[in-house]
Amino acid sequence: MHISGRYAYVTSNSGNRVDAVDISNSDSLSLTGSVGGLNAPQKCWVSGRYVYVCDTGANLFRAVDVSNPAAPLFSGSVSLTSPNNVFVAGRYAYVGA
Repeated sequence: MHISGRYAYVTSNSGNRVDAVDISNSDSLSLTGSVGGLNAPQKCWVSGRYVYVCDTGANLFRAVDVSNPAAPLFSGSVSLTSPNNVFVAGRYAYVGA
């Protein structure tokens, strides 16, 4: 999970998706949008308009455009062996495997 602004981006390993949850009202959290089609996603990190996701089961590191949190879209990916952790700083993503 990673928080940016009013949204928490949560990986669902068993649901094979990333959810955008509106956390602006702690008494009434709401699911805003999701992107599915992942395979055992692990960690994620938000930077700018992108959520970077370790899609461990698919051996992919993915970028998801969340400029519209209600309709996240896959933006790109790179093949990596068992990515399981990520940290983004500036233009670089540091991915653990």
